[in-house]
Amino acid sequence: MFIKFFSPKTIPVYHCCTGHLGTLTWGKVTEYGLHHLDTISLESAIRYPNLQFTENRFRYHCLRTVQEVFPAFLLDCYMRIIGRKPIFIKVFEHWIFFTSNSWIFPNDNSVSLQNEMSDIDQK
Repeated sequence: MFIKFFSPKTIPVYHCCTGHLGTLTWGKVTEYGLHHLDTISLESAIRYPNLQFTENRFRYHCLRTVQEVFPAFLLDCYMRIIGRKPIFIKVFEHWIFFTSNSWIFPNDNSVSLQNEMSDIDQK
């Protein structure tokens, strides 16, 4: 009875995404990636990292076909030959969906909770 009387109409969500406070762009990802590329071992990598940005749709689809779809297709063929389930085309389709869209997760509840905390609790 007490819980029903005082329960909020919406459930507040708290998460630790920086959201709009520290936006991560593809430019920053490229900068960080190129900076740390020399310190990462690429001996067992399937291919060397290569980032290219374009606003031209035709060039984008050509690059995607040559650099992602065709290698994924070849890897799936290899997986079939060795008797395993082909997964690479499906992985790249999901990858494109998440990397081609903008994702905004507002963290207003977390920020307001942080502001309500005392200095000792924030440490």
